[in-house]
Amino acid sequence: MAEAAIALGDLPGALARLDAISPAELAGLAPAEQERFKELRAAYLAKRQRAVMKEVQAALAAGNMTALAGILRGLSRAEEASFPRNRDFIATLEDSRRALDVHAALLKAQRQGELAEVVREAGVLLGLAPRCAQAAQMRAQAAAALERDADTLAAAGNYEAALAGLATLHDAWSDRPGLADRIDRLRGEQAAEQRFAATMVQVEQSERDRAPENGLALLRAMPADPRTRARVEQARERLAKQLEQLDAAPPSVALAQGLKLEYKKGAQATIALRIRDDHRIRGARFFARVEGATEFVELPMRRGAGEDWSVEISPEFHHNHTVGFYVTASDYSGHAGNLGSSKEPLKLKRKRWSLFGR
Repeated sequence: MAEAAIALGDLPGALARLDAISPAELAGLAPAEQERFKELRAAYLAKRQRAVMKEVQAALAAGNMTALAGILRGLSRAEEASFPRNRDFIATLEDSRRALDVHAALLKAQRQGELAEVVREAGVLLGLAPRCAQAAQMRAQAAAALERDADTLAAAGNYEAALAGLATLHDAWSDRPGLADRIDRLRGEQAAEQRFAATMVQVEQSERDRAPENGLALLRAMPADPRTRARVEQARERLAKQLEQLDAAPPSVALAQGLKLEYKKGAQATIALRIRDDHRIRGARFFARVEGATEFVELPMRRGAGEDWSVEISPEFHHNHTVGFYVTASDYSGHAGNLGSSKEPLKLKRKRWSLFGR
């Protein structure tokens, strides 16, 4: 009867029939019958072992931790010890028990709100049971929560804590889609915030130094950023008002005291100028043309100490002819001052000698 049940795959029936034979009855059987009983018991255990292994593998493959736990609860240690030694069976049971241990740790981490641990344990479980939908969902939800926390910290300017949280997530789930880009983005924002802070220190120093034009130049060079727009506008308004107070008048341009607009034949001519402003000169330009030419040419100016500026006019430029010129100067408020103009230029003439003196 037990043999037929085994052949039909009725393992519970086969076990019931084998267990129905008491030790005393077994001892009373002929040696051949006792040997046959051992063979049937071994056949049953082999089939039972294969059945358990198949069920465990199916539960692991499906990621069904509830089913897996039920299978192992139905397998007593005594029955497990009675099975033939099989390395694949032993390894499968070890994997299944480890999966259940990890699943328990995962649920505990979730109850305690340990998001990074949830991500880590879920990743381990998915390595053992890749189709475990519960682990995949819990990992995704915990990771998303960690990313939201990082975004909140970053929005408050706490980039160190935000990046530390994402680093923990990266340690637990390095290939999470979009995580590397998020970390790079926050690092970029952190660097931009540091540059902004350093620039604002310089801007504030320019205000204390009564050099608002320097601060305004720094603000103009800043990239647009909605997060810093209000602070930039406030600083710009303060500096613009300070510049307006400091730089109310246009520059004045004059020839250096005692300068005569003449040069010796074949010699280089130097025109010395005094350019002044109530705050600071931003720049000056010198335009000249040789008598008979129609277009003015800009010549380089050299800035000296204080209000001193000068221009060198070479013999190759003037060719011993009269040179018409004019000068324009500007300050940081956009005011302009002039000496001469294109329509009424000043005249630089060659010095002429006679027998009777000049």
